[in-house]
Amino acid sequence: MVGVAGMFMSCMVCAQDARSVQFDAGFLPDGLAMGLDLSRYAHGNPVLPGVYDVDIWMNDEWQVRRAVRFVERYTGNDASPCLSRAELESFGLVRKERSFAEDDCAPLSERIPQSSSRLDVAEQRLDIEVPQAWLVRRPRGVAPREQWKDGVTAALLAWRANFHQSALRHRSSRSLFLTGDAGLNLGRYRFRHAGSWSQGQYRQGHTFVERAVDRLQARWRAGGVILGDDLLEPVLVRGVRLASDVRMRPDAGDGYAPQVRGVAATHARVTVSQGGRLLRELSVPPGAFVIDDLGVAGRGGDLSVEIAEADGRRIRYRVPYFSLPLLMREGATRYSMGVGRWRGGSFRQPWLLEAAWRRGVRHGWTVQAAQRVIGSDTWLVGGAAVDTLVGAFSADVTHALARGAGPVGTLWRLRYGHRSDRGGVLSATVSGGAQRMAAGAMNADRARARQRRADISYQHMFDEAGGSFGLAFGYTHLSDSGGGEWDQALSWSHVKGAAVVDVSLRRSLRTASRSSGRASENTAQVTISLPLDGERSRVASQAALRMGPDGKQLRAGLLGSAGSEGAWGYAASAATHAGGPRLDASVSRSSGGGDLSVAVERSRVGRAASLSASGGIVAHAGGITLAPFLGNASGLVQARHARGARLASATSVHVDRRGYAIVPSLAPYRWNSVDIDPTGLPLGVSLASTHARVVPTAGAVVVIPFETDEHATILLTGRRSDGAPLPFGAEVVDDQGRSIGVIGQGGRSFLRSDGGTPTLRVRWSDQAGGVCELRPTPAGERAGLKHYEGVCR
Repeated sequence: MVGVAGMFMSCMVCAQDARSVQFDAGFLPDGLAMGLDLSRYAHGNPVLPGVYDVDIWMNDEWQVRRAVRFVERYTGNDASPCLSRAELESFGLVRKERSFAEDDCAPLSERIPQSSSRLDVAEQRLDIEVPQAWLVRRPRGVAPREQWKDGVTAALLAWRANFHQSALRHRSSRSLFLTGDAGLNLGRYRFRHAGSWSQGQYRQGHTFVERAVDRLQARWRAGGVILGDDLLEPVLVRGVRLASDVRMRPDAGDGYAPQVRGVAATHARVTVSQGGRLLRELSVPPGAFVIDDLGVAGRGGDLSVEIAEADGRRIRYRVPYFSLPLLMREGATRYSMGVGRWRGGSFRQPWLLEAAWRRGVRHGWTVQAAQRVIGSDTWLVGGAAVDTLVGAFSADVTHALARGAGPVGTLWRLRYGHRSDRGGVLSATVSGGAQRMAAGAMNADRARARQRRADISYQHMFDEAGGSFGLAFGYTHLSDSGGGEWDQALSWSHVKGAAVVDVSLRRSLRTASRSSGRASENTAQVTISLPLDGERSRVASQAALRMGPDGKQLRAGLLGSAGSEGAWGYAASAATHAGGPRLDASVSRSSGGGDLSVAVERSRVGRAASLSASGGIVAHAGGITLAPFLGNASGLVQARHARGARLASATSVHVDRRGYAIVPSLAPYRWNSVDIDPTGLPLGVSLASTHARVVPTAGAVVVIPFETDEHATILLTGRRSDGAPLPFGAEVVDDQGRSIGVIGQGGRSFLRSDGGTPTLRVRWSDQAGGVCELRPTPAGERAGLKHYEGVCR
């Protein structure tokens, strides 16, 4: 028999000191005190001896849920958890040779200095606080390798379908487009295939098998493989590739972040901040120090460092930081290599061989090199990047060689980026040379036509006011014709509560040659969105004015969502433009099995309708389970009898009738928290825990079990042998020593029964006569609730 009962107490409190209170049992009505020991509540809700099923948290990080025995070591004190050294080490406690009390049930503060444990009985949560010096220093982000889960054998299918029908000026058309990404997981192997069907024809996308190589922090893939990265244009081949998998690395182990170096003259306190936000604070001894595991925010923003010496001196300096795509931390390495036949669609399909390498070195520098060989042609790439106080710079050069013809082309590229402390980001890219040679493109005519290009952009986010401002300029010089292409864009948005104003301007200019004319295209749009019922309104009105080459268009409409989880969406609008009025409407529905949307449109020239649907399917040992979509890694929640329970971490996903649900997307090699909401469960079903954590490998489908109990809820009315009700607030303990409830008013308590009627113990005092035994007997059923009675002797 398992259960929980609530209790409410009215009492007079008198403060004895700042940390304890005294309850006056005389205020309990009708003599309910009856020797009830209220002193145990003087320091809050007491932890009584027994076995508790609890979630264990170490330094505010969830570890595991398990049954823990609590023992009262000192009379009048809370019971202490019994945790072995091996259990503590599994939570991250470092294996130290120094003194460590081996008594598993001793208070934690006696076993580890400056540590503590606290049990929240209501939440069934055990919090353990241990000094950082006693914990294993683990890199941020990536989970310990022993926690990685490769998942179960499963077949997967992510699908999307779209049907469109239109009738324009007595001409009608219909189209159906289907796409699918299928997969099969067998142990650590991932088999994948993608394809599409349209106009009665199936088009194959990619087909490959891949597997992780943990020791190398890499993955190999065989079949349809894409070779290329930031230095070389991606090329699809049929072959094999081995490449670093940055997802296996800690947050501080790959992507670029600067090292903070300095020298302290005394025992000093070092603080590192970015944009006014404190990133790290630590104490260092006299001498040189280095901080190499910063988790900096965003893609940049210089770091402010302050060294506060023990004698009162303060030394301040800045460390530059802007993360261009190819910048890496000092000591980090990324590599890739592959070989295969190029799949270009032409009759000629030459062999392609490629290798690339990149490494972060000292003082904010990153160096890189790559080589690609296609048939008799070779491309060599070299480059470097550096971060400075005025921004980040990178440069790379690609040189092409043809066998027997000597050098045939060179491409150069320069990039710059800078982030200001006020939120502005400036980036620029300039490139030139024979781009055909740099890309390794097989379409030489197309590549030759674009030999010089410049792009500049600026983006500023208004954190306090809300909104953003952006500028972008692009220019491409067409050397063969002497013409050029200009693109300029400006955007501005302002957010006030749920109201949004958005303005965008764009200008495109094309010149075919120096002597011919030019063609330009200018567009401008202003959009205003206003909530109809306060800032949290689920319905908004929207108006937009657009001016472009096709004239002026004014659109107004409504959009919103409905349903308890916002699963239903709808929109309707009317527009006027040169072609006449236009009306359109759409309805969408999101569920745990996928998304469905319907849209219709009517104008002077005709009408159109479309139907779109998407979703995912996972076939596993327990059957087939639907999903709204499928990410790189997925979770298979298993909760028997919990039909209807909602997954808090996945919108509109509920446990199905067989007790399964899909968490569609999980982060590989990272801790992922999954929560289940028991709201709506039948009265006789309970969850042992509503929280779980899991670490999937890439592409895995991992089982996430939630233990459930199915039993009847009963109302127990207990009396003492003299006919008086059991003491209010007395504890109910089952035959296994677990605390399962508390006696409420009138000697009643709500419990859950698994069908048996074990002997219960009721305890309200440690004094003689403060404990009695009770064997419940059925007393009928009223309003669907079973009643039990018993005399406690």
